[in-house]
Order: sequence, then structure tokens, then C-alpha cells
Amino acid sequence: MNKDNGFAKKPAKLKKARICRYLILFLAAPIFISAAAAKDSWAIFFKKSLRPEISIIDTAPENGMQVALTYFPSKDPDSKQSSRILKLGPDKIEREIDASFAGRIHVIIARTNGGYFLAGTGSAGKENTEILVVRTDEDGKTVWEKPIEYRLFKDSYKIPRVAAAAADDGGVLVLFENWVKNQEYDSLRAVRLDEKGEPLWDKIYKLKEPRVPKWKYSSVSPVKAVAAGNGTFLIAGSRYTGRPWALKLDQDGNQVWINNFSEYSYGAIQDLALTREGGCVLIGRMSKLFEDDDKDGNSDSYDWLWIAALDPDGKIRTERRDNSLGGGRGGSAKAVASASDGGFILAGSVNPDPRRLENPKYFLMKLNGRLEQEWLKETMLDGQVSATDVVQTPDRGFLITGMLGSPSWKDGGRALWIFKTNPAGEMKDPEFYLVQLLESYHIILTPIQTTIITIMMLIYGD
Repeated sequence: MNKDNGFAKKPAKLKKARICRYLILFLAAPIFISAAAAKDSWAIFFKKSLRPEISIIDTAPENGMQVALTYFPSKDPDSKQSSRILKLGPDKIEREIDASFAGRIHVIIARTNGGYFLAGTGSAGKENTEILVVRTDEDGKTVWEKPIEYRLFKDSYKIPRVAAAAADDGGVLVLFENWVKNQEYDSLRAVRLDEKGEPLWDKIYKLKEPRVPKWKYSSVSPVKAVAAGNGTFLIAGSRYTGRPWALKLDQDGNQVWINNFSEYSYGAIQDLALTREGGCVLIGRMSKLFEDDDKDGNSDSYDWLWIAALDPDGKIRTERRDNSLGGGRGGSAKAVASASDGGFILAGSVNPDPRRLENPKYFLMKLNGRLEQEWLKETMLDGQVSATDVVQTPDRGFLITGMLGSPSWKDGGRALWIFKTNPAGEMKDPEFYLVQLLESYHIILTPIQTTIITIMMLIYGD
């Protein structure tokens, strides 16, 4: 296993030469940025925004990629959420598309026949809300809008979480939790719409959870849904009680299999990716220890990564738990994607070391087809950083999206970023990205902060 800080290695140089290089970088930042953009790694930063989200939605034509981002333009709780879809070229944003949505967007996905689907929650009242699905064309203009009525009880504390998957026939599958009080089972509702927005089927699935008392609320949150070929779908999520689940549906909405992971006491699935064999790989966090069940005092840290490969029947074929992040401090995996060599690529965040007062890092981890780790890259930026999505690019490199900065509204929100690495997961020298951050007006640093950062890089840099 090869582990480093995620940046390409460079030979040691004298401190005087290093200081000169920093001065040149600061004075000639635009030249360096434009010249370096044509290489096999690059970075794009966006201005700070409130409650932002960013994800990779599809591979675009001409070896480009598509990224979706959402944010709120003001602190007003009634402000309308903004959304943009970015079509990326080899080293830059080639086109920006604005998509309109009258509500709270939960997911944006690319439609198989062109255009996009946006799904989330619409107008909310005291007892009712609605699930809203919008289909747009390639320019972001609304083709149709489909509201789905949803009952929100007075004493429930949240609105449902919505997931969606583009179907092979140009339609869409929309999923959300069926929030009901005093029921004896968890339930998931799935609505299948055709390309014109007309319902093909509308079903509820009872995901039994025997450990939940009848007096407690019981719900399921769909996290990710993908089309799995031949009209089938794979869905994964978590329960309010902490027990994860995975489910496969056929083209008519019939349940093919379900895995409730009953051997675990607590867990959360974050993402899934399809395998070549017709199964899937799941990532998240899991704990096998039940209450008063730690007989030998063994550690079963929830901060370890949990990675599992399911066979086509939904049974665990390979499983491993990884505690290599941060030298054993752990972290959280947020995204997984298939790689061209039959392996997988993971991205997420690393827990900081409180003894060094350091910021969280983001990580990129490459696994082979047996889920064995091939390499791990951990990268720290100036601020709280986390990766949100990852995918392999046509040149066998990797595209990563994430957020930077404090989630507090008082701090003005977070900045979003897109990184492109080479096939080894390596980036350019840290100085290049420091300059780009300072020049982008996304992270405002005082002269004192800039001086401190430069001194720290002189001391601790390679």
C-alpha cells in the first residue's frame, strides 16, 4: 500500500529558492493557472454559498463530465434554492445551465435520453407537503412537472428524504420514506414515472425492523438509487433506528431481494456502485457490537470505513473494515465509483488530529476488485474540507467534488470545489492551489494569515 499526502513528490530545495518561487507564484498567478490547466490535474473553486451541495451527475459527450451544484443565495429561510449544472471540458467549464425548481432539491440526475431530472420536496404546510419531480431539456427548461402528494403528520419532525434514478426508457424512479407513526414496520414508497411524467406504478415496501418498539417512530431514508439494467433498480439507505438496508426491484416494481444487514447493530450506507457481475459495492460505517455485547473489551469503532460487495442475489460476497485513514483516527467515505480496471475508487473525509489542531483532510482511496487497498491519498487544504463525489475520467484520472470552509452561516457558508487528478490520484504542488484560492476571492485571508500559511508551508512542505 502506498500512502502519501495526495500531491506529486518533488525534490528538496533551498529555502531561499522556495521563497522566490512563492513570490513568483503570487505575482504571476494568472500565468501559472492558465499554463497548468492543460495538464492532467487541475482545480476549480466556487464562491462561498449557504448550504451548498455538489455532485457528479453523468459523463457528458466529448469526454467531458457534468456536475450539479445547489445553494441558497441568502440567509432568508424563505429564499429560493438556486441550482446549476456544469458541463466540463478537458480542463474548464464549457457551459453552465440554470434549472428551475419550486422547492427544495434533493437530487439532480442526467436523463438517459438527454436533459435532466430534479427531485425533492415542494411546498410544505402544517400537515401536508409534496414530492416534486421536474424533467428539463438540455438547456434546463422545464418539460413537465409532477407533484406527488405526501402526508406529513403534525408530530413528525422532518420532511422526507428523496432519491431518484434515471430509467433506461427515459423515465425516472422516485423514492422517499413513508413516514407513519405507530406502525410496526419501516416503509419505503417508490413511484415510477414514464418519460412524459405519467405514473407506471406506485408501491410501498415494508422493510421490517424487529428491534423497533411499536411506540417509536419508524422510517427509512433512501440514500442512493441506480438503474441496474433490464429495467431493474438497486437502492440503498438507512433507517431512523440506525440499521441500513439494500433493495433490488424489477421493472414492474416487484421486490427481487432485500438485505437488512441484521448482523449489525448500527450503521449508515453512504453510496453504492455497480459491479461487473451484476451486484453492487456499498460503502459507509458499520458497528457489529450490540449493547452490552463487547465481551472482551474489543474496539468496534464506528469511524472505520465499511466496504462490502454484494452478489447478484444481494448477499455479502466480500466485506472489509478499514481503519487506515489518518493513521487510525478514521473518517467517513461519502462516494464510491467503479474503475476501468474492475476496481473501485472511494472519496470522503479524514478525522482531524486534535493534538495538532489540524483541519480535516479529504481522501481518495483506490481498491482492486477484491476490495483490497492499492493506494490512499490524504490532502489538507486551508479550512474544513470534505469530498462529496468521485468518478473516473476517460483518461483514467479521477474527478472529485467537495466543499471547503465552515458550515456556519455566520462564516458566509462554504466554497465548492472540483479537482481533477492523474491516474495515480496525484495533484499538483500545494503552492499552485494556495495561489488559486487567494486569487479566486472565495477564501479571504488577511495579510497575517497569508504570512502564517506561507511560513508553515516553508517549514512543513516537502
